[in-house]
Amino acid sequence: MKYDLIALDLDGTLLGPDHTVSTENRRAIADAQDAGVLVVPCTGRGWRESLNALGDVPNLPVGVFNTGAVVVEMDSGHAVDLADIEPHLTLELIEFMRDLPQAVLVFQEHGRTGRDFLVTGDGEITDNTKRWFAMNNLLVAENRHPTPEDLHHSLRVGVVATGRAAFDVEEQLVERFADRVDLHCFAGVPTAKAEDAVFIVEVFAKGVNKWRGLSWIADQRGIAPDRIATIGDEINDLAMLEHAGLGVAMANAVPRAAEKADRHTLSHSEHGVAHAIRQMLEGNW
Repeated sequence: MKYDLIALDLDGTLLGPDHTVSTENRRAIADAQDAGVLVVPCTGRGWRESLNALGDVPNLPVGVFNTGAVVVEMDSGHAVDLADIEPHLTLELIEFMRDLPQAVLVFQEHGRTGRDFLVTGDGEITDNTKRWFAMNNLLVAENRHPTPEDLHHSLRVGVVATGRAAFDVEEQLVERFADRVDLHCFAGVPTAKAEDAVFIVEVFAKGVNKWRGLSWIADQRGIAPDRIATIGDEINDLAMLEHAGLGVAMANAVPRAAEKADRHTLSHSEHGVAHAIRQMLEGNW
């Protein structure tokens, strides 16, 4: 086995279309762990948003969440590494997006703030966002006019919008903040009409991506970058696919992720994670 750490994205990668981890994927993960490999979930979700999905996957000591903004001990939920957005910059981002028809959503570190999201701005909370909050039992507070004191330990500032509106927001944020933050926009909930498709715009502190979180774990454990394998499918997986010793893209990956990858596996509906891990264990990759 060439790798000491395997990082797995969740949505579109480890999770199948039914949003669960298949038996085939669980078995492959267990075999990798038996071979001494550290398996790390590495997702744009928060820790609490990931618990239901990862409930059937044992022996995961640590995970990378919020696209690399935080590293969390899986059993306790304790954040051992944090890359938050400076409070005054967080407020500036909120004010920049205040007039949007959608609410501005500030994801905060639960262990330090006692909440998962702060809802702010002048816009409305979308129905799909309300469903997500309820489904994951998230603790949400509403403060339409926060001060910097309310914004400590903020990991992400974002908005959920449909169609072209989301990309317009992304373009405006890039023009104003590109030298001070990292941000991206990607598809959230698919819909029958393209113009009604839901997209998520997310803003992080400068330098935050999944590779940042993985690098922190690797440094703590003395794992060299070329001994890390990563598997993903989306725009927020680009950094880890590019910098790992082995980057594997799912068959359902977006084109930019597929281009960054060294190898390509089956889709998330075909247990592509299990296929990739088997290739690694057998020494083919």
